[in-house]
Amino acid sequence: MNAATAIAGMYAMIFWLPTILADNGVESITAVGLYSALPYAASIVVMIVLSRRSDRRGERRLHSAVPAIVAAVVTR
Repeated sequence: MNAATAIAGMYAMIFWLPTILADNGVESITAVGLYSALPYAASIVVMIVLSRRSDRRGERRLHSAVPAIVAAVVTR
């Protein structure tokens, strides 16, 4: 998988998530906004946890490779 594929999946989620939510029955604009923010809020928490764990253990490669692979599989 190359970087262009990962970036395309990321942009698809960024641009289309609010539309997908609205098409699936979320009627309130506020609710669409809050539901669209959930993946980003989770990313913030995960980035902080993984960066602290990486600093504690001193292993950078594993802590950067695994999230990249997970992101590629999830956005596929």
